Amino acid sequence: MPVTKIAVYNEKGRVGKTPLALEIVLRLGYNYATNQNRPRTDIQTVIPEGEFLQVGPQDRFPQLDDDFPVVFDLAGELVGYEASIASALDQTHKIVVPVVNEPDALVGTAYAIAELKSRKSITADFIVVANMLRDHKRDLAEITAALRPQLGTQIPIVPVRYSKAFEYQLPEKSSVAKLVKRGGLYRWNFRNVCNELDHLMTFLD
Repeated sequence: MPVTKIAVYNEKGRVGKTPLALEIVLRLGYNYATNQNRPRTDIQTVIPEGEFLQVGPQDRFPQLDDDFPVVFDLAGELVGYEASIASALDQTHKIVVPVVNEPDALVGTAYAIAELKSRKSITADFIVVANMLRDHKRDLAEITAALRPQLGTQIPIVPVRYSKAFEYQLPEKSSVAKLVKRGGLYRWNFRNVCNELDHLMTFLD
């Protein structure tokens, strides 16, 4: 089955869910759906008309056709947001789980993955993104050591470094990949993170 429904989710905040979700949407031309509890008119201006959907934390996403391309950008914990999160994850083919190298994020991510894997209604494959790496080698090694026992050997951990490239997505209405293609300083400054995002996309094609 084609990967037409992708969710970007971690119950922990500030792990870079929305920038990753936007990058996937802008690269693939997918629809964008979110359950964030504040209006995201900033994101809506980047998404083509008719391809943006926002529901409340307690509202269910509609059951979409199997071939309907969408990225769910999901916020919140299952407790309190369960209606929206579960209705998205139950129909998702791939779940991207961003995590950063901070103790509470690592513990929370391990718990979130265990909880999601225990739900029989979720059949999606997981991809963990070791996100916003500053000390690339050390951060990736520590994230891997903390999460690999919970993940097992089958779930990939994909590194994505910290980069100011993501700050340009909304004002430029562009993916990082398209910024790099413009050349000049965009290409020079953002080429490494773009290569890592290219690698992430190989798990979603």
